[in-house]
Amino acid sequence: MIVKIQVLEELFHFISLEDWIDHAQRRFRNHGHTSQTAICVDQYGLVCVRGKQFKTARYPVRVYAIDEAPYQPSGMLGERKPTETGGEL
Repeated sequence: MIVKIQVLEELFHFISLEDWIDHAQRRFRNHGHTSQTAICVDQYGLVCVRGKQFKTARYPVRVYAIDEAPYQPSGMLGERKPTETGGEL
């Protein structure tokens, strides 16, 4: 399954698993983001959320800001429409 997500700007990236382990908390904090306001994507487009995903990720893993506004259902099953401020999933 392929899911498309519109991201905002790239915030930072990790060049290796060690870089993620050593610097993730500080980088998220310094940029004012959390896992709720950013998404981590490896070089193949796979989303990394949990530690084991970072262990098998293809680096660099890039971190992008995402739109925090909730999506509003359009009334059709499985279909969502974009919020006023951002793109669509």
